[in-house]
Amino acid sequence: MKIKYSSSLCLVCFFTSIVSANSVNKYYEQIYALSVFLSNSEVMTFGFANFDPKYLDPRNHHSSQTDSKIESETIQNRNQLKVINLPYNIELAGNNVNYSDAINFSIAFMEQSHNVDFGFEPQDNNINRNFTGYAAFSRHWRLSTHWLLRTRFGNYLTHHRNKHDYNSPELVSISALFDELIFNVDSNAYIMEPNIRFAYHKMESWGRWEFSSDYNYFYGWGFAGPSYNRGVTPEGWQVSNEIKAHYRLYKGLSHAESLFAKIQRVDIGGDISPSLGTSHYYEFGLGVLLNTQKVTNLVDNIGIGLNINVGSNLSGGSLVIYFNEL
Repeated sequence: MKIKYSSSLCLVCFFTSIVSANSVNKYYEQIYALSVFLSNSEVMTFGFANFDPKYLDPRNHHSSQTDSKIESETIQNRNQLKVINLPYNIELAGNNVNYSDAINFSIAFMEQSHNVDFGFEPQDNNINRNFTGYAAFSRHWRLSTHWLLRTRFGNYLTHHRNKHDYNSPELVSISALFDELIFNVDSNAYIMEPNIRFAYHKMESWGRWEFSSDYNYFYGWGFAGPSYNRGVTPEGWQVSNEIKAHYRLYKGLSHAESLFAKIQRVDIGGDISPSLGTSHYYEFGLGVLLNTQKVTNLVDNIGIGLNINVGSNLSGGSLVIYFNEL
């Protein structure tokens, strides 16, 4: 199963030979919503070397030999998807003891490459690419010794580019129906996103832990590109509840090592849900972190670990590189 917005819409358009304004608008809205959602590393983590988590259980090792060539649909989705996100934060100087301000930037790239089965051979090749820039202003309030509140208003500019290769004579003959509409097209959108986050954190003899509850809503408008794109209004929301913990392993003069673990539930709605095939999912993470604050001020910590997604079209595990965790 491919991520749903890309395959189901195309099949409807092909077999009916009618491209409706509503279906095309929804196609673009789901593309932009997914791009914004996946560029937020706080709600979904991607890494490398994707795997099926069931093979972490030794009891399943015998089946991996016979089933190694049978890849689950969700692992296929993860392997077909590339996500790169480069965030950078600037803390603003201030004298207020109750809050601090920051400006947040990020550049993200998303690519989904897969074959599309229209019932003809050979199958078509389809690549969706999204380039997204993000800028936000955030304020961090210290409500008490343990409670923190963050308010943030973010802005996204995202550029979508599709490259579609028609590989069968039947589809080449009708390619004009789709080109510069949903295939082989460039389009853009501006999206705004208010956010509020509550967090409770506490130091312990063994390390520290934190519970957070994060609320995001986004709404945007398409501009430039094909005429259908100018009427789209991507909209969605997500609520993330998460527990993170650092267990101190070693503390030396130049660095400190800790074991990092997280459990997270993410509820989603609007134009995000159809692409991920769910209204909620879970993520679990485990890794080892190295504190780098005595070496560089650019990164608080770096590490490596495992991350597992459960309950979405992108369910599966991967190796991940952690940085600036907790």
